[in-house]
Amino acid sequence: MELPEERLAATFNEDSVLELTPDLVGPSITRNSGIIGEGVDLSLDHLGDMRPSSLVFHVAKRLLYTKWRDPGEEPKLHLFGQLKRITKDWLDTCLVCKGGTFPAQLMYQELADMACNRITAAITQKHKDTTQIKIIPDPYNPSGSTSHVKFNTSKTDRWETDPRRCHINYVILDSDWEAEFCRVAESHPRVKAYVKNHNLGLEVPYRYGSENRKYRPDFIVVVEDGRGEKDLLHLVVEIKGYRREDAKEKKSTMETYWVPGVNNSGKYGRWAFAEFVEVYQIESDFKARVEPQFNLMMDALLNTHAKSGATDIERVNSYIGSQLGDGEKWIRLNRAIFERLKSAQDHAFHLSDLDIIAKSVSCSPDEILAVLALLSRPTARFLKMEFRSEIGGDEVTSAEFIKMLTSWWKTKSISEEAWREWASKIEVRWIPVSEVQRSV
Repeated sequence: MELPEERLAATFNEDSVLELTPDLVGPSITRNSGIIGEGVDLSLDHLGDMRPSSLVFHVAKRLLYTKWRDPGEEPKLHLFGQLKRITKDWLDTCLVCKGGTFPAQLMYQELADMACNRITAAITQKHKDTTQIKIIPDPYNPSGSTSHVKFNTSKTDRWETDPRRCHINYVILDSDWEAEFCRVAESHPRVKAYVKNHNLGLEVPYRYGSENRKYRPDFIVVVEDGRGEKDLLHLVVEIKGYRREDAKEKKSTMETYWVPGVNNSGKYGRWAFAEFVEVYQIESDFKARVEPQFNLMMDALLNTHAKSGATDIERVNSYIGSQLGDGEKWIRLNRAIFERLKSAQDHAFHLSDLDIIAKSVSCSPDEILAVLALLSRPTARFLKMEFRSEIGGDEVTSAEFIKMLTSWWKTKSISEEAWREWASKIEVRWIPVSEVQRSV
């Protein structure tokens, strides 16, 4: 993701919190004593003397040098002031010290990198609606499938799957809760398919402090979330009991980078991520707890995706505002375009609609074309520009249109009369990208 280099902001949430505890940083008090003589307690109390401004400077500098620096290039020093402001906000609201730990321990590089990862994720989350996240597929294995899974195992704990729900004949169980999860998934009416990520090859790279790691989610569940059988949702499920700091990094990586990147590519359908929590409690009613928790997770997922369609116009307004400014004219123009798309029988905005919209919102056709061009950019993915022949309604590819335009305008290999005759039979329209994905 290429973040903006002019104005930076951050959105902190519960996963932005970093808890410094003895479990993470080591003991905060150590007793040294010899065979003979009095012992002495070595503590971290001296770290409390560090000035907060010095810590802010150190973390912001680390953030600038590791996250806002291209390979072989100098750091973008003009961003230091903004990164320092965001770092101070993070230290004031998201750093929690427990068990005798101190904020000054962020001077250690490993802990400083954890803080930088949390801050960068918050900045990315803030700008994800205006800057597209792009994926870099594995060059040798860009995609995988359950049809490729075949392996031998000596494990005897297995769940024999329902062939109507899973392509793989067995789920190799690591614990009892996985068998119960399989039972609930197979019986849920909205689950169309599921698989455990065992020898499937799904790995997500992430950073934990200064260390590069690979995250292997537990399950993938294909869900019918109200958009029909042709547009199913792939839900990556992680099952957690006790959430350590590395679990927050995994969740942040999935929600901030991996899922938006895969969805933006448009090649692999729709994806989402969910955590199935509070199942590692060994209780007599364990089985009774799994199914309600699964239903709560599904209900939360369906409610989230039902609300996402209502905020499309807000995302468009935010994007146009970042490009053209927050003028009231652009908001009226966006609303008029999308109302036209909604009311049209083919859910498309036609070139012939320009004059009608221009009069209704008191703007020029050129301003409407400018907005349509922005919304049709590959990095925006709000609208798609199409050319269709009025004879038969067949789609004319962009390459064919550019070839004819070049032949008339640049190479002069066709006459102006021939160009006008051909162009007069071409219909230009814009349709929402969601409509394109729905029809594929």
